[in-house]
Amino acid sequence: MFKSHWRFVLLRWHRRIGVAVALLLLLLAVTGILLNHSHDIGLDRKPLENRWLRAHYGLESAGAASVGKHELAGRALGVRDGQLWLGDEQLTDCAHLVGVMETREQVLVVCPDRLVLLTPDGQLIDQADSLRGIPSGLSAVSSDGDTILLKTADSSLGVNLADLTVHTMQTGPDVVWQEPSVTMSSAPVDAITWERVMLDLHSGRLFGSFGVWLVDLTGIATILLALSGVWLFFRRRRVAPSHTH
Repeated sequence: MFKSHWRFVLLRWHRRIGVAVALLLLLLAVTGILLNHSHDIGLDRKPLENRWLRAHYGLESAGAASVGKHELAGRALGVRDGQLWLGDEQLTDCAHLVGVMETREQVLVVCPDRLVLLTPDGQLIDQADSLRGIPSGLSAVSSDGDTILLKTADSSLGVNLADLTVHTMQTGPDVVWQEPSVTMSSAPVDAITWERVMLDLHSGRLFGSFGVWLVDLTGIATILLALSGVWLFFRRRRVAPSHTH
């Protein structure tokens, strides 16, 4: 009678613990699968731009944290780790943004040694670097009527948007050059990706010390479930009535 009572109590708590940890085990399973294939689905390359999560990690907003970032067709245009990004799409190499000049039909992105031409909705049209005559050391942009101007250490250049060629131009003292501000320098940018978020969610660190303890308790509860389940299985086989013929 005593053994039967304890078997009933253990079975009841086995079920309660199972219900309590089921959702957490599901979360751990899903995040574990995602982490196992993070490179295949791009989690290790996709930057974190969610405002709530960035604030949780103590980062600035996505717009302020991405160096020299602009908005284009509802997506953030900026530089991370020496690459030009539009939203989560990597476009080309770019040390930092010198400037972005928009016309009705095209958007010219100026990097220190590269010109990138986009459509207003962010489609890549063309790009040119030193192999096509673009000098290095571009430091500022401006405009003179319909002509986009570039500045180097010793000259001013005009840009032909039809083929992204440049030619030397004489500019007067009234030209207002748009030079990169301090926030548009080549300072390093945080590189937190969604893989880091999945890892912190899997370990519970996303929710601080409480989350870590919760995951630890889930692990302990899983061990108890396994042990109690095995004990109940063998106990049931031992007490099962035998059949005689």
